[in-house]
Amino acid sequence: MRKTQAMRIGLCLLLATLVFTLPAWTQEVTAAIVGTVADPSGAPIKDATVTAKDTGRGTVWTTKTNDAGVYNLLRVPVGTYELRVSAQGFQTVAYPPFTLVLNQTARIDVQTRVGQVTETVEVTGAAPVLQTQSDEVSTLIDSHTVTSVPLAGRNYLQLTLLAPGSTTNNPRGISEPQTLDNSSRPFINGNREQANQYFLDGQLNSEDKNNETSFTPNVDAIQEFNIITQNASAEFGNYEGGVISVSTKSGTNNFHGSVFEFLRNDAFNANLLSNGWSKGVLAQENIPGQIVPGHAADGTIIKPEFRYNTFGGTIGGPIIKNKLFFFADYQGLRNVNAGATGAQLLTSRMRNGDFGQLCTDFGGAFDGAGNCTGGTDAIQLHDPNNPATAIPFNNLAAAGFAISPVAQNIFNSKYYPLPQIDSVGGGNNFFFNSGNTINTDQGDLKIDYSVSDKDHIFGRWSQMHLRNPTFSGCLFCAAGAAQGADQPIRNAVVDWTHAFNPNLLNEARIGFNAVRFDQSLVQTSSLGNIGEALGIAGANFEVPGLLNIAVPGVGPGANAALGQLNLVQIFHTTQGQFNDNLSITHGRHSIKTGFQFQVVL
Repeated sequence: MRKTQAMRIGLCLLLATLVFTLPAWTQEVTAAIVGTVADPSGAPIKDATVTAKDTGRGTVWTTKTNDAGVYNLLRVPVGTYELRVSAQGFQTVAYPPFTLVLNQTARIDVQTRVGQVTETVEVTGAAPVLQTQSDEVSTLIDSHTVTSVPLAGRNYLQLTLLAPGSTTNNPRGISEPQTLDNSSRPFINGNREQANQYFLDGQLNSEDKNNETSFTPNVDAIQEFNIITQNASAEFGNYEGGVISVSTKSGTNNFHGSVFEFLRNDAFNANLLSNGWSKGVLAQENIPGQIVPGHAADGTIIKPEFRYNTFGGTIGGPIIKNKLFFFADYQGLRNVNAGATGAQLLTSRMRNGDFGQLCTDFGGAFDGAGNCTGGTDAIQLHDPNNPATAIPFNNLAAAGFAISPVAQNIFNSKYYPLPQIDSVGGGNNFFFNSGNTINTDQGDLKIDYSVSDKDHIFGRWSQMHLRNPTFSGCLFCAAGAAQGADQPIRNAVVDWTHAFNPNLLNEARIGFNAVRFDQSLVQTSSLGNIGEALGIAGANFEVPGLLNIAVPGVGPGANAALGQLNLVQIFHTTQGQFNDNLSITHGRHSIKTGFQFQVVL
C-alpha cells in the first residue's frame, strides 16, 4: 500500500515537473468547451454523449462525460457551434448556437431530466458564454473589425493599438505595410517593441534579427487575432510584452469569395502650401519661368507622382462537404512614390573663388573696403590664414590658392553639376527626380480535413515576396550604381489533433518560418576608382566607384552629398518548430503537458 502511494506521489511530481519546467509546449490557435452534465438533483451523469457541430463546416466534435459528469472538448477550431447532450434514460438537450473565439475556454453546464433520448429539449434564453476558466487579460479583434476599419497600409498590427496598454511611438510606421527594414510594432505595458511574440495559426511568426513580425497576412484572410497583454497561460513563453496570435480563415460548406482594390493617387490629392496653393509666392526659392525637375513654369513645385494600389481577393469552400475544405487568398501591392529632391550647390562664381553672392543674395552690399554691410542674413568671409585679425576678402573674392585642387576637380566633374538657379539666397538651387518603388505579392492556401470524430488535420502555406528595385540613395550617384532590396518570406504549418478517448487528446504541430532579406547599395567594378581620379590619394581603394563626399552649402544642414556609402545587408534565417502536447482529464481535473523543439538555421 505504501509502495503504491509512493509511486502515485512520484508520478504527480514528474507531471508537475513537466508542466512547470517547460516554458512553452504549444501555442493555442483553437478554443475549448468544458462543463458538466447532471440531473435535476445535481447528480453527475456518466457516459453522456456531448456533440459540438460547426454550423459553417458541418464538422462534428464528440466526447463523453466521465464518472464526475465532466466533459472536455479541447482544441476546437474557432467558429459557431451547436451543442447537443444525450444520455441513456434522459432527454436530449440542444444548446443554441454560440461562437467560440481564439484561445477561449467556454464553460457550458447542462442539466437534463429523465425521459426518452428521442425527446429533445431546446434551451432558450441561455446566458452568454463567458470565459471563466482563465484570468488572462486579452483583446480579441474579429474579422469584421479587421476588414471594416480603414487601414491605409492593410496592416493588421495597427489594430493592436485597440488593446489596453498598447501604444506606439511611430503611428505612421505601424499603419504602413510591414517590411523587415522599416516596420513598427506596439509597445505593450511599457515594454519595448522587441518584447512581443507573434504567431500565425500557432506557428512562430517572428524573425531573429529584431524580433519583428515576418509574414503579415492579408487582412481579408484573418479570421481573428488575439492580443494577450497579461497573465498568458503557460502555452506562451519567450515574451515580456504581449502575445499576438493570428488565426487565418478556413473554408466552409458554402463557397465564399471577395475581390478588392484600394488605391491612392496624386490625382486625388490636394495641393500643399508649396505646390500651387499660392503660385509663385510660397516657393520663393524658385525663379518663375525657369523650369527645373518637379517644378512648373511659374516656379511652384508640381505634385509628385504617387501610385498606391493594393488589390487581390479570397475564395473558400468545400472540396468534400462536411469533410475537406480549402481557403486561398492573394494580395498585391504596387507603390510608386516619386518626387523632386532638392539640394544647394555652389554657384559658378563660387567655384571660381568669388563668394560675393553670400552677401548680395541675402540683402547685403559691399563698402569701399570690401566689407559686407546690411542684410540680416548676409555673410562676410575672412582670410582663414589670419583668424586672429579677421581680415575680410576684398569683395568676398577668395584668392586662387584658397581653392583646393581636389575641390576644383570635383567642380569640373560630371558628379557635381552646376545649379539650375544661379543663386543661393532662396535655399535649394538644384532639383532632380527621385523616388521609391515597392512591389509585393503574397498569398495563403489553407486546407482543413476532418478525417473522423477523432482526427482533425489542417495545413497552411503562406508566402510573400517584396521587391524594392529602386529607392532614394545618394543625390549624385555615379552611373552604374546598383541598388535594391529583395525580401521573400515563407511560413507553413501542419497540425494534427487526435482523440485517443474522451479523456485523452493529443495535438502535434510542425512548421517553419523562413525569412530572407537582401539589400544592396553598391557600385559596379566597371566604374573604376573615381576618388583617385579626382586627386584623393588612397580613396576607396578597396571598392570601386565614387566615395561619399559632403560639400557644404549655405546655412545649417545645406549639404550636397556626392557618391555613396557601399551598403550590403544579407539576412537569411529559417526557424523550424515541432510541438506535441497531451491533454488529460481525470475526474474534475485537467492536466496539460508536452514539449516544443525549435531549431534556427
